[in-house]
Amino acid sequence: MRDLFGASGVPEDDAATIADTIVEQEIRGNTTHGLRLADHNLQGLADGLMRPKPEQPILSDRGMTAVIEGDHGVGMVGCMKAMRLAIRKATKGGIGIVLVVRNNHFLAAVPYCLEVVNAGMIGIAFSNTKAA
Repeated sequence: MRDLFGASGVPEDDAATIADTIVEQEIRGNTTHGLRLADHNLQGLADGLMRPKPEQPILSDRGMTAVIEGDHGVGMVGCMKAMRLAIRKATKGGIGIVLVVRNNHFLAAVPYCLEVVNAGMIGIAFSNTKAA
């Protein structure tokens, strides 16, 4: 997975985040949100619908909240950045809420919640989507 996304122009650290997220879904048995969606993301990169090297600055940072620009990158990258920022904020102030705008599909919420659990915290991750 890491090599496939790297070959699509995704930076090494981001490709590792994507690969870890996808493979983790498969290991947990969530096959609807694992390898099955790798092609969707790779095709999105190939078609120019997703940016391999998005600029993802923090648009707003106010105390325990922030908003990150997703810049149409691979959704897993922006969302993991957001969760890690939320963890840093919660470590400092007891709570962290971070939104990502203009992002893409982040697969399932489990990897982001596990990131919080591994930090010894309680967390919530969710996303909106088009009606299905």
